[in-house]
Amino acid sequence: AEVVQVVHYLPGQEYRPHFDWFNPEDPRFAEKTRVMGNRLISFFVYLSGCSAGGHTCFPKLGMKVAPQLGSALMWYNIDRHGVLDERTLHAGAPVDAGEKWGMNIWLRERPNLERLKLVRASTAVRTSGAGAPRVALEIAPTGARCTLGVVPCHVCGDPVGPVGLCFCKKQYGC
Repeated sequence: AEVVQVVHYLPGQEYRPHFDWFNPEDPRFAEKTRVMGNRLISFFVYLSGCSAGGHTCFPKLGMKVAPQLGSALMWYNIDRHGVLDERTLHAGAPVDAGEKWGMNIWLRERPNLERLKLVRASTAVRTSGAGAPRVALEIAPTGARCTLGVVPCHVCGDPVGPVGLCFCKKQYGC
């Protein structure tokens, strides 16, 4: 996963339509995807409600979600075959009244092994700001895998996730 991003919007502020995935054909994103791959899954967690406006909109799906404290959205940005999903175009509509707080969490295709090596090389980490005590840190891979709701696609046989969606080309007659 990437470092989480907390966002804050005041009245009139918005986030224009965008994709969370990186276009692999764009050389500006080559370094961003080299180590960890693309953004496979996006989560947007609502850390507050909003008096008016501030919806998360998915224009290609004709869908909008109102901010509600404690709720979250989750979507796949690419399919099992690495195809970018254009339907994930989304935006944060302008806040009309009040304010909106949210948190983005992006899961990548691969773990950041380089970051893990750096963390393992460090003998201790600070528990908070400068002057805080250092504590030992040990990271051990568990080998655990989430298999909840994984079933084969009825068309291509590939395993699909908890939502049961596979966007294989066979399904679209390509």
